[in-house]
Amino acid sequence: MFAKLSNTSFCPPLWEAARATSAAPLYFKPLNIVYKQYSYLLADGGVGINNPSLLGVLMAKKCFLRKKL
Repeated sequence: MFAKLSNTSFCPPLWEAARATSAAPLYFKPLNIVYKQYSYLLADGGVGINNPSLLGVLMAKKCFLRKKL
């Protein structure tokens, strides 16, 4: 999960994005996408962040609250 894109020119075809986001490790191999000098090994988002709500709250606090609570 990224807070912002560092390289907005990277735009894979729709089928690659769909294939990468559905690459559950028990069923599919991760998808390797090469773009310029970078290589991205992409797997199902549920592997690392199955429920990203806590991460979203922490990121919102960091962005919008400049003082400790």
